[in-house]
Amino acid sequence: MDPRVQIVLESQNPWWFSKRFDSGIPRLSQFPKLFDYLDAEEIVIVTGARRTGKSTLVYQIIDYLLKRGASKEEILYINLDEPLFVSMSDDPTLLTGIVEEYMSSRGSSGRLYLCIDEVQNYQYWPYAVKTMFDTKGGIKCILTGSTSSTLKKDVSTRLSGRYFTCTVYPLSFSEYLHFMGLSELSLIEKRNQCSMYLRYGGYPRVVLEPDADLKVQILKNYYETIYLKDIILPNRLRNNSDVVHLLYYLISNIGNLHSYNRIAEALHISTETVREYIEYAEDAYLLSTVMKFDYSVKKQIANPKKIYALDTGLVNAVSFAFSENRGKLLENLVFLALRREYPEVYYHKGTYECDFLIKEAHTITHALQVTQSLKNPETKKRELRGLVEAMDTYELEEGCIVTDEESETIHLEDRTVHVMAVSDWLLTLQNRKD
Repeated sequence: MDPRVQIVLESQNPWWFSKRFDSGIPRLSQFPKLFDYLDAEEIVIVTGARRTGKSTLVYQIIDYLLKRGASKEEILYINLDEPLFVSMSDDPTLLTGIVEEYMSSRGSSGRLYLCIDEVQNYQYWPYAVKTMFDTKGGIKCILTGSTSSTLKKDVSTRLSGRYFTCTVYPLSFSEYLHFMGLSELSLIEKRNQCSMYLRYGGYPRVVLEPDADLKVQILKNYYETIYLKDIILPNRLRNNSDVVHLLYYLISNIGNLHSYNRIAEALHISTETVREYIEYAEDAYLLSTVMKFDYSVKKQIANPKKIYALDTGLVNAVSFAFSENRGKLLENLVFLALRREYPEVYYHKGTYECDFLIKEAHTITHALQVTQSLKNPETKKRELRGLVEAMDTYELEEGCIVTDEESETIHLEDRTVHVMAVSDWLLTLQNRKD
């Protein structure tokens, strides 16, 4: 083996030498399906935006495997963000060569857990992984990647039927409290912590940073890294200013209805360019698009979309003043919680509007509104009529309005509306799904 490669691998695999390694604050229990995936023969692909904790989760998987009885030689971890491996990325035999030499050096052809971090950095990865999967039955591949379009394209063409996926998002509110070491909070403490969570978001590194100014600087660095490494560079975009202006425009207008034509007119770029750049931002997990629900897919695509950001901390760090836009940030926070738990989230628009609909199987099962406060009678009237219209349309007996701090139950003939403070709603949602 190339001595340079061996040195890197030895530094990346401290368990080979019975050295301790930092696996971070436990989070693996939040992904129960991973335990089943580890015992299946299929490839496991852990996806998500940069810095959300994918690598740490892999270290926790390694720690779990070691404690479960795997020998230290049965685990090979390769981080393809390593500069040496980046410099060798045009070698089609890089991965297969490393694995074959490693298996030969350990003198056994038995079980091997092959963990490859940031796999999208190596263009030949689907060929290498497919070859190992098809020809070396003792290898269990666990991969991470940060760009969904690259992974989806390669997976669909080369690894169809051979993999399971798991997406890692920034911390949920319950995870945030766990990272902060908080439990059994008073009402005011819980609301204060939720306000901090809304302001700075759920990136693990940011949550653990005590200095507020550093939190903001870290978030700005994350934002720049995502749009440079996962949007501009992989898509070979030449007009960087258009991308930057579009992303800033969208992040500054989260939760609003958008059409590609109107965005194009506002920014003086083509509609097709807007469409492409938004898709790239979604592929990088920076933005998410929510469509109006309609039983006609064509109409869903044709209607205006709502766009939300990956993390409310990112929004605050790169765009507008926190206090002036708390209502929209609250809406973004609720969307993020829903997206973690449900694969299909829509909005409703008829005569009135309802912020979120949840579709499970073929049925709309939940309708939710989000507003900072219902104290203003006109606001309460507007939020209720949009929610009730959605409940009537999809024959729902119950609906929910998530607010900053208010809680009550409203009975409207044969309909019930639960008004919940966002801190309570976030924890209730997590507990219900658990």
